[in-house]
Amino acid sequence: MDAEEYFLGKRDEDLGRWRCPTDLDWVAREGLHTADGRTVVVVNERTLDRFWFNERVRDASEDVDLAHRVGRAYFEAHPERKAAGAKAGEVWELTIDDGSEHTVFVHEDRAVGGRAGVSQGGAYFDIEDSSNVVAARRVWPEDAS
Repeated sequence: MDAEEYFLGKRDEDLGRWRCPTDLDWVAREGLHTADGRTVVVVNERTLDRFWFNERVRDASEDVDLAHRVGRAYFEAHPERKAAGAKAGEVWELTIDDGSEHTVFVHEDRAVGGRAGVSQGGAYFDIEDSSNVVAARRVWPEDAS
């Protein structure tokens, strides 16, 4: 790795973006979680073409355009983290299979529960039995990945 690649990688990390390893003009950054799941914005830094994809881009055929392939590669390189890896003291945003979203605090007993001002709905369940969680994102401490 030369110095230019190193500093480009460092800058990408600082900005929270992922660079396509097969075409360095393309970068991606995770967008909002929607009812359709996670989203990613894919940008060609040379042309400034911009595309939004959700995880269904993984199902696209192999002969799609480069933007679709970059979106698919982003999701393959960044699988959804489920809450099963949660540690006591962390705060997570969970999307439940009914579409509801909850911000929860992980307790010492590894149960998660909402508290007034932290979570609407007062969700509380054992993190090991989180089969109804379809998406999870740690929000505190901030995730460096």
